[in-house]
Amino acid sequence: MPRKWDRDFAILEAAAAAGERCPRSHPHGELSAGAVSGLVECGMIRSEVYAQNYRVITILAGPQAGKSTAPCPKVGAPYMINGKSISPRPNGTVVR
Repeated sequence: MPRKWDRDFAILEAAAAAGERCPRSHPHGELSAGAVSGLVECGMIRSEVYAQNYRVITILAGPQAGKSTAPCPKVGAPYMINGKSISPRPNGTVVR
C-alpha cells in the first residue's frame, strides 16, 4: 500500500472498529481524494455504494480485517462494488 494512504486506511479502520458511518472523501470529508479507490486496488478494503451514495467499507487487511463501517440504513443492494457498477442507480441510470 502506498504510504500516502496510511492515514486514510487508519481512519477507515477506526470507523469500522467502532461501527461508525464511513467517513466522506475530500472536499466533503476527511479522506483524501482517491483514497478509497486506491485502497480497493491495493486489496486493503472492499467498497460498496448504496442509494444516495451511502458507502460501506469492509477492512480486508490488518488487525481490523473483517470489520465494516455502519450498514446502509435503507433497504436495498449496493449499485456499485469496488468501483464497478453491478446494477442501475435508484433513478434507473447505469454507472459507467
